[in-house]
Amino acid sequence: REWDSNGTNFGYNPRLGHTAGEFGHNDFYSVAVAAAQLTGQDGARALLGMTLLDEIRGRLAEVFSLKSYKVDHVVHGAVAAAATYGAMRGATAEQIESAIGMVV
Repeated sequence: REWDSNGTNFGYNPRLGHTAGEFGHNDFYSVAVAAAQLTGQDGARALLGMTLLDEIRGRLAEVFSLKSYKVDHVVHGAVAAAATYGAMRGATAEQIESAIGMVV
């Protein structure tokens, strides 16, 4: 499965001791596209939003392995989506924190 569309391995970096890794796919890119469209941002900003989504998912996977608890990878994606959407729409840190709290 590492080579198909579900093969993104988030949070796997054995040099840093992060060996759990979470497989996932990019279900959440539409969040960045929607935020860019709603705020009149260009494609470059949408790509930055997509990168932010993956960075957040990767960082979460490094410190909290969902598969260890039999929880699907979409939880990391939902947290990343809330943070990315808020950031791209100009939300405050408190608003983004509240949105993440509603997700989890």
